[in-house]
Amino acid sequence: MGATARTWWGRIGSVVLAAGALALGACAAPPGDDASSTAAAVSDVHETSVKKQVIGNCWLYSVTGWAEALHKGATGETLDLSESYLSYWYWFDQLTQPGACGIKSVVEGGTWDTARDLVARYGMMREADFVPEEAAAESSTRQDEALKALNAALASKSSPLQKAIATGDRAAIRAELTKIWKLDVKVAAELTAVFGADGSQTLDKHRPAPIPLRVIAPSDLAVRIPVASGALETRTLADAVAGSRAWTEVQAPGWTGDESPEARRAYERRIQRALHDGQPVLVSWWVDTDALDNRGNFTTRQAAEPSKDGGGHMSIITDYQVSNVPGFGTLAAGKVETRAKALEAALSESATIEFFRIKNSWGSAPDAWKDRAAAERAAGGPPGYNDLYTGYLFEARAAAVDSSMLVAPEAPAPGADPCASTGGPTGEYEYVGLYPMLGVVLPPGY
Repeated sequence: MGATARTWWGRIGSVVLAAGALALGACAAPPGDDASSTAAAVSDVHETSVKKQVIGNCWLYSVTGWAEALHKGATGETLDLSESYLSYWYWFDQLTQPGACGIKSVVEGGTWDTARDLVARYGMMREADFVPEEAAAESSTRQDEALKALNAALASKSSPLQKAIATGDRAAIRAELTKIWKLDVKVAAELTAVFGADGSQTLDKHRPAPIPLRVIAPSDLAVRIPVASGALETRTLADAVAGSRAWTEVQAPGWTGDESPEARRAYERRIQRALHDGQPVLVSWWVDTDALDNRGNFTTRQAAEPSKDGGGHMSIITDYQVSNVPGFGTLAAGKVETRAKALEAALSESATIEFFRIKNSWGSAPDAWKDRAAAERAAGGPPGYNDLYTGYLFEARAAAVDSSMLVAPEAPAPGADPCASTGGPTGEYEYVGLYPMLGVVLPPGY
């Protein structure tokens, strides 16, 4: 691992590993359109439906899918939680933070810590409650429309939104954001009843009694998670995002400086153990379309020069395939393994993880990969999943990044307009080294 890559990760928002944080900027869009592979599992993660992101908020799709899976494991109920709801509050936080004056566009990407903080403070809502028109939609046109409208408002110094930001009027900022999102008046009124007009009455500090039904406090959402004894218990989402049972991010060994096979195998086993207990594992990884085959798998193949359309991404690991399992050979992905001895043997040093299977946020179109034959599409199984081969995830490779991202932005000159922005994309690319496996989010003890 060269110093160039480490400097780059510390300075840009695309994928940052600094102080233990896995940060994703505008998450990688679907290569072509969508992706597919076979669902089900060696493990038994309680999955919900695949969705398709339309903006760079893959991390919020992953976090809602993670919460949905944990809730389904506890109750059997299938929820459709709103990524739009979390995006609304994420943008509000950006617009109300100190120094927001002059902001030209909001950040779409974020971190696990940001996500769990959003959930702890604002809770969650069902999609049918926040944007009823998109209750049955796989992708959200409202998110795309809202992002464009918001950034257009930010581009104008004379817009009501920029004036509200300049004066620090939180209530006015929220009112403008609500208009941009085209929220129903009843939804807006309910959010005001819970959080106040200025959004300052967050659930970690204030809890209305009774809380309106459409806002789901994390302490009201049942989930099945590991406890200190190692057994699974039904707790609440509040336990999973805050306190002693909160999930945490764990950097991949390549990023911690230990590139040994032993470190990699130990890391894989941590993921396996969580999956064996039915826990969905959030994974941050680098999308390199040169490593993509025509069946939706990311393999070791790579073109001579790195693709420029890659980027940081977050997904949910739901399954894996392992070979060389002592006494059992290969445990194939797509088939739930119920033999305790087989699962224990899969954790052995000699076992070889072939790939991790992820539930993605690139949609479920059956013709996702336009260039693969009909027979291959049929063999691929239900769409919406990708197989990330370990030869891809754990091998250092080069990636092309905009060279302007390698330089920290300049501070405004003395006497200059404090709301003026500096810098911007150059369109010139440099190659830096990285490990595609960036990190995972695991429950305590794994």
